[in-house]
Amino acid sequence: MSIRIGDYEVFDCDYRVNNVFQAISVEDEHLYAMKIFPHKRLPKSETILCFQQQAEKLIPMQHKNIIRIYDHGTFKNTLYYVMEYIEGTTLTKSIYSRGHFEEKQALRIALQIVSAVQYMSQRGFVCYDITPSNIMITKNNSKIFNLIKVNQKDHLVTAFEEECEGEMKERNNIFTIGMILYYMLTATFTSIKEGSVELLSNMKEKNPRVSELTCEIVTRMATVGKKVHYPNYATIINDLLLAVTDDKE
Repeated sequence: MSIRIGDYEVFDCDYRVNNVFQAISVEDEHLYAMKIFPHKRLPKSETILCFQQQAEKLIPMQHKNIIRIYDHGTFKNTLYYVMEYIEGTTLTKSIYSRGHFEEKQALRIALQIVSAVQYMSQRGFVCYDITPSNIMITKNNSKIFNLIKVNQKDHLVTAFEEECEGEMKERNNIFTIGMILYYMLTATFTSIKEGSVELLSNMKEKNPRVSELTCEIVTRMATVGKKVHYPNYATIINDLLLAVTDDKE
């Protein structure tokens, strides 16, 4: 069963997750994914305008680890945007079904996430909603998605914004990605707020196979406000690349 929304034929099928549907372009029959924000009434005009502005900012972004946004619009009481169609599952669901990741794979995913966030930062935007449920894992890659949200109270919620106080936001993101790397390596979240010997021993206890180099990287990423903390994304990328190519057990 399908419904016409804008220039797309939208299908209610097994792909539906969090109001994301398969959509085929009427013009070229290309397969996309459509994120729909259903409302009981048409959102306020300022919400629609803000939604359109945010979507337009995302369309030019082309990075292999960020979901491509191609189009957006309104249909009856619905706001929607059209993005690339990919086969995969969220990081949260992946860990729930399989347990922790193998170390090198976890490092590669962390590297991809940092690369994507750095790309946005270099273009004047900071991504501030980096969570396992907003990271899609595919067969050979990972992608940040869900960058625009509209809640039922008619409030636009974006997962990115024009960068201000960039250094603090960058440090917060580094900490968050460090905690996601910890999550991938142990399949658990930690209540430890800041990198420390306690974090290091906690990670080793949950996954003894994690290398000392990776433990050091996670601890540095999770150390906020201290000199040992990574100063920027570039330095993390360098260390993650070293860890990914390190052949030591």
